[in-house]
Amino acid sequence: MKALAVFLFDYSGAMARPWADAGYDCLIVDIQHHGFRVLEQRAGTIYAHEADLTQPYQLPEALADREVIFVAALRIRKSFDSKAEAKRFEAFVMGKRSEQQAWNPSKADNRSLKQLIKLWYNAKGVHLKDGERRKRCLEAIADYMGNPAARTVTPTLFLAYRAHKLQEGASKKTLKQPPRLSECGL
Repeated sequence: MKALAVFLFDYSGAMARPWADAGYDCLIVDIQHHGFRVLEQRAGTIYAHEADLTQPYQLPEALADREVIFVAALRIRKSFDSKAEAKRFEAFVMGKRSEQQAWNPSKADNRSLKQLIKLWYNAKGVHLKDGERRKRCLEAIADYMGNPAARTVTPTLFLAYRAHKLQEGASKKTLKQPPRLSECGL
């Protein structure tokens, strides 16, 4: 007896056809079907079954003794700004999904550390009593690191800066004060 692949929310049977061509009997379940019937005959049979899947679901009696393979076939409805974006999404759904890749990857944030410091200062630092001093401290750290892209900053880079300040004679206690940012040696 053939295994049964169950497709939920698949009115058209499009997701089931490749499985039926491979020899599996398929059951497509959707609230829009009318009753239980044979939809198509291929190497495997495609059955259509009406069911409200917000309620507990039972297989039709005619298929109840089959080995069941559940296939997540959720209906995806999206609108896109361009045809190219729609094609990228289709390619993702059809092939790249198993690789856990984003279907529409965003561009990397290449803003420099100083650009983010400036954004921070304009949003928050201007309201602080010592905001200008903190900004200078952060800029000194960014200069020591070579003003890298902010996304590339790692704890190792900051530890290198800290080791450099310790060699210059700053005390460990001074460097452990996050609210004052340790005066940054300025």
